[in-house]
Parts: sequence; structure tokens; C-alpha cells
Amino acid sequence: MSRRHQTSAVVGFVTFIFVSVIYLPLVGVPLTQDFSVGFSLAAVYISLLLLMRRGSAAVDRMSLLLLAAWVLIGLVSYLSNINSYVSLPSFFLLLVTYFPFIFSATPSLLRERPQQFAMRRYSDLASGLAILAVGQFCLQFVIHDRSLFDISSFLPAELKAAGLWNHAIPVNGLYKANGFFQKEPSGLSVILGIAFIIEFVHLRRYGRIAVITLGLALSYSGSGLILIAMGLLIPTGAGSVRRAFYFVLCALAAWLLLGNVLGLGNFSARISEFWTPNTSGYARFVAPFDFLRYGLDTDWWRALVGHGPGTIQPAIDRYRTTFAIHDPTWAKLIFEYGIGGFVVALAFVIQFLFRGSVPTELKIALLYSWLAAGGLLLSADFAAIMFGLAALWPACGARMKSASSALMAPSPGWQR
Repeated sequence: MSRRHQTSAVVGFVTFIFVSVIYLPLVGVPLTQDFSVGFSLAAVYISLLLLMRRGSAAVDRMSLLLLAAWVLIGLVSYLSNINSYVSLPSFFLLLVTYFPFIFSATPSLLRERPQQFAMRRYSDLASGLAILAVGQFCLQFVIHDRSLFDISSFLPAELKAAGLWNHAIPVNGLYKANGFFQKEPSGLSVILGIAFIIEFVHLRRYGRIAVITLGLALSYSGSGLILIAMGLLIPTGAGSVRRAFYFVLCALAAWLLLGNVLGLGNFSARISEFWTPNTSGYARFVAPFDFLRYGLDTDWWRALVGHGPGTIQPAIDRYRTTFAIHDPTWAKLIFEYGIGGFVVALAFVIQFLFRGSVPTELKIALLYSWLAAGGLLLSADFAAIMFGLAALWPACGARMKSASSALMAPSPGWQR
């Protein structure tokens, strides 16, 4: 395969993955009332198949072993609880979602430095979403219609992603921005939070940072802000302390300049959610600890292998907790796959994230979001982000790093 065609293929499938995550999460093919196949899952598998066909994908042995161990624990958990509320489709969905992560790009493909292009393309697309979010927020002063924040209402049932989402969330008499295409403002916040870290740590395009920051502010969601804090405030090297200082300084300046104009006091007001039942913050970060008492007070075997795949939501309904629908990955793993499954799954994710050559700050942010942001264990959209940004691009050796890069060559379309 010629280098030009190889480069074009990388550009195509990376763009396909990120467009599906950022602009097409509302579109899907419903298989059941509660589940649909979205573009992001299809994009990952189509891209992987194209790479395999071109001989540009190889199996990462450690990831394969860890996934096999996770699947084995899942099977044991399922068979041990087969007379309860276990769900075989939930187990199959987990396997389908994470199977692509055992693959990584081959050394011949890494000579093109596609991981650099992947970060740039993701940030470009996310910046476009931020601009749409700003426009959407301003339009509500002219178009007083809730459908401005729920374009899924215009989609036919055959192409509408399954699930119930808070598309339009009011704040101070207005609606939080979701960028038109995201299911909720928190989704917009996470998408832009990842892009902020890419720009702040790696690309340093300050105009993009300003646009992304404004989009983050208008989402009025703390999900992206916590993600950014986890990525930038945890020391990772000599330059990380300096970056953390600059980040805090910029955050304070933005707060002082835009706080009254945009009503950013809503962010600080939401701190009380951490001790207020039936709120988003409580459901994400506090209620899981209370809920797990129901699952770990039974016997040692259940504590080790869990109650079985897909059992956490029926348990939430039975116990009538304030856990709501926010089942963060760590709690879902412990309840359904036990402490043994949690340890193996965490090792698997750390393995495929930290084998990548993207900035450490981005790896930490992705790991935090997957573990604690809420409901992301079986999220094909977030899995596609981790796959396209980090898992597919293992770190190059010294020889690879010195090789010429066609993807990083100056190009007007990539440098804007």
C-alpha cells in the first residue's frame, strides 16, 4: 500500500470515528426499546476492519490476556447468578464494545504519526461543536422553542438512538447548551473538556482554547471541568506543575471576566449537590457508596465475582435508592463483576490507555471519566473516543520517532 493511500485511509477513518461521536450520537438503529446501534460503534469496527485488511493493525497480547480474564470472570458471574436478574445481552454488549481495544496500529503505520493527526482532528471537530453551542445558546433569545435543544424530536423513529435524555435543562430562565447534537449538556461538557486538554497541553492554539472555554461555560455542566482538573492538576512531570498554575490562573481570570455575564455562579452553587440526595452530583459521587452496601453484604463469592452482568439497574429499582440512573463504571463493575472483575477491568483499561503515545494528562482525564463520570461502561461513544485518541496508537520507539511524518507535514487545512 502506497504511503499516500495509507495516509488518506488514516485521515478517513479517524475523521469517521470522531464525527460519529461528536455529531451523530442522537442517530442510531433501535434494536430494542432500550438499546440501539449507533454510528460510533459501527465507525470503530469499520475502521478496524479496514486497518486489518491493509495489514496495519496488530493484536496487543497483554490487552488480549486481560480482556480474556475479564470475559472469564463475566462468564463465571453470569453462571453463578443465572437464576437472578442477569442479562446475557449486557455481557455480549460489553464484549463487543471492548474487543477492538486488543488491537493497535503496526509500526509501519506509526511512521506516519497518526496519533498526532487524531488529536488535531478531534480538537477541530470539537471546536466546531463549541461554536454551534454558542450559537444555540444565543438563538434562544430569538427562538423561544424547546425543540432548539432537542433536535432528536425531528428524527424518524427508525433512526433515533434509544434512551431518555435531558436535552433541555433550564438554568436562570434559559436552557443549557448541548451543541444541538449532544444528548445532554454534560455530553457537550465532556467532549469539550477533552478538547481543552489537547489544546492546552499539546497544540496550544489559544483561539481554539477560548472558543472551547466559552462552549464549556455555556453547558453549565461540571463534568468537563472535573475532567480537566483531573488531567491538569495531577502532577505528571516537570512541566505539569507550571501548566497547572497557568490553568488555575486562566480559570480565575475567566471567572472574574465572565462570571456575572454568564451566571457562572451556578457552578459553585452545585457544590451542595454532593450532600443533597436526588441530585446529579449526589447520584454520581455519593449514592454509589451507599448502594454497594446492598451488594457486598451478602457473601464472599458475590463480593468476588459480583451479581452478574446487567443486574445493577434492576437492583436500583428494587432497593429504591437515590442512585437514580447514574451508575459510574467503578460501581457497576463491582456490583456486576465483583472486586475481581473490577481489578481486571481497570488493569485492562489502564493497559490500553497508557500504551498510547498521547499526553499523560489526556490519559488520566480519559481514565477518570470512564471510571467516575457516570454510565460509561457500556457507552459506545466514549469507547470510540478512547479508541480513536489513545488505544490505537502505541508509543513509538526511538527509530519511529525520528522517521518523517506525512501527516504532520505543513498543510493549510490542518494548521488553521
